[in-house]
Amino acid sequence: MLKSKRKQLILEKVTKDKFVSLEYLVQALNTSESTVRRDLDELERERKLRRVHGGAESLHFLQEEESNQEKSIKNIQEKTKIAQKAASLIQEYDVIFIDAGTTNELLVNELHDPSVTVVTNSIHHATKLVERNIPTVIIGGVVKRSTDASIGGVALNQIGQLNFDKAFIGMNGIDSGFFTTPDMEEGAVKRAILENAKRTYVLADASKLGQTSFAKVAPISRARLITNQTESDVIQKIKEKGIRLSSEIEFAAEFTDAKIVAVTGSNGKTTTTSLIYHILKNSGLNVGLGGNIGKSFAMQVATENFEYYVLEISSFQLDDIQHFRPYISLLLNLSPDHLDQYNYNYEEYALAKFRIAENQENDNYFIYNKDDEMSMKLLQELNLRVKKIPFSMKEKLDEGGYSVDENLVVKLREEFSMKIEDLALVGKHNVANSLAASIAGKLLNISNESIRNSLMTFQAVEHRLEEVAEREGVKYINDSKATNVNATYYALESMKRPVIWIVGGVDKGNDYSEIADLVKKKVKAVICMGLDNSKIISFFQGIKENIYDTSSMEEAVRTAKKLAQNGDAVLLSPCCASFDMFDNYEDKFKTEVFK
Repeated sequence: MLKSKRKQLILEKVTKDKFVSLEYLVQALNTSESTVRRDLDELERERKLRRVHGGAESLHFLQEEESNQEKSIKNIQEKTKIAQKAASLIQEYDVIFIDAGTTNELLVNELHDPSVTVVTNSIHHATKLVERNIPTVIIGGVVKRSTDASIGGVALNQIGQLNFDKAFIGMNGIDSGFFTTPDMEEGAVKRAILENAKRTYVLADASKLGQTSFAKVAPISRARLITNQTESDVIQKIKEKGIRLSSEIEFAAEFTDAKIVAVTGSNGKTTTTSLIYHILKNSGLNVGLGGNIGKSFAMQVATENFEYYVLEISSFQLDDIQHFRPYISLLLNLSPDHLDQYNYNYEEYALAKFRIAENQENDNYFIYNKDDEMSMKLLQELNLRVKKIPFSMKEKLDEGGYSVDENLVVKLREEFSMKIEDLALVGKHNVANSLAASIAGKLLNISNESIRNSLMTFQAVEHRLEEVAEREGVKYINDSKATNVNATYYALESMKRPVIWIVGGVDKGNDYSEIADLVKKKVKAVICMGLDNSKIISFFQGIKENIYDTSSMEEAVRTAKKLAQNGDAVLLSPCCASFDMFDNYEDKFKTEVFK
């Protein structure tokens, strides 16, 4: 292929995608890496692109800014979906701020509730809102013609006098560290909005990811990003820039000599982590609780002096570890979860979980589930140096923990046993969690008496099979942490009453066949909630006659109340993630139950 043709194809790709990797170009152009590098060097000298680690990106000027008119014709479908996601987060009687901008204009189009009060710095937005009979407050100041935004001292002063439940703002650039915008005055207004809102959401389509503009607004941790790409897409863009990511877990662990007990798995992480913490604290140990629950691990390392930490760790946190080595690691179980983040590959997801043990040595311990098929498969393939301790619900073990004849048994050093009926936690899955926690306690030399007392006195974690209320003979059960199929399986399995099942949210690649028999036997009606329930409805149509499609928690609970009879249970066990609907399931569920 001629050089001129290669360079043309490179520029077309860079213009379209904003970034192109060296690896992609070598394959696409069917040429050597050295040839591609020379082409990129020439194009950079010609000021047609910019070389970056691993490839090249399109030229982007820090103060470059398109007008609203120019932006309004771009990425309409993507922006509409983002606006719909944002609208689903707004609740009755919220006071919200809506920033100027084209994506936020689409959000305005989604608003219909007259109980919501909107504050905006856009004359255009304000006009639309008034036409919709939405209570509206407009921020004054100098109007910037290109973006229709009020800026300057007057705008800053007015925003500083107000408080917002939620704020929705736009950004021109989102890089690995900061939200940015081309205009300093507009940046100051966005910062003021951030400082006066309980929760702030940045609405940005994928074209803004990886871009940097002139004025820094805030670190990316200060607001939640709503975009048309998944988190993995965002992370990938950052990695393509050659920026190393380090999780809080990795960072904080480097600054403490404390013994770390790290817990991961598809289900039961929060319960087991909390249970181990309870066992250690109840035994008088100086212990902190962190990771995905409790206080920030890094903050505790900086301000406390704990001798032990019990950490709940997700696969996402494990993706970016380099040297993290806990004293004890636990992999409770594996089931297909978050597959959208792992190329819909179950084994890839499972391997991410196994990273918890990859740096452990033979003076460390790895507690694993011997009944878990994928775990056993990977254990045969991986060369882990750590001391392995199994637990099982199906067979007796010479070393480890197991359940037999209504007893929980741990054979490790001095044997420990207790009756399952004496456990504070109920359900087969919680027997497994108690086994894993007991093994961790034994490895830390906690006495049998203390472990037994802790297992008997532990209070269940909120939002896991939590009985919210019993009204007119109907039990309302909150299992909102069940965000995958396997977790919902355990919830349905434990139900002793006919079930009105509330399910739905963002499907993460779920296979519902695992729970089909349980739904057939135990569920009276299926109530789907979310923006897109088609997959759930399609699967269960042949299994259950009574299936209801709802778009909100309010509607779902209202429907459940109508269907439920004395002796039934209304179970919120969503199987899916909640971020397409509202900030959290549990608060909404409880609010609607008590209406």
